[in-house]
Amino acid sequence: MKFKKNERHIVIRSYSYEVDDQLVIERFGSLDRFTEVLSHMSEAEWSDLQGEEPTEEELEHLTELTDGYATDSDDYWLTDDKGGAEISYEMN
Repeated sequence: MKFKKNERHIVIRSYSYEVDDQLVIERFGSLDRFTEVLSHMSEAEWSDLQGEEPTEEELEHLTELTDGYATDSDDYWLTDDKGGAEISYEMN
């Protein structure tokens, strides 16, 4: 008999970045504009949107920064706090 066990975990991964201010200014025009762009990137409903929505070019620059400048990451397993994973089984 073959079957599969599925575990649903909730993990929050946090990334830390260290980017030279001058590079940010070159890409976004100012540190304030960069902060505005980041405010629009949050999926949280309580995010305090600042400034205009990011342009396609600004989104590309942000992707470059987040892909290449992470200095550290940390995983927080919310699953552990709630008592474990949600488990289900299915037949193959």
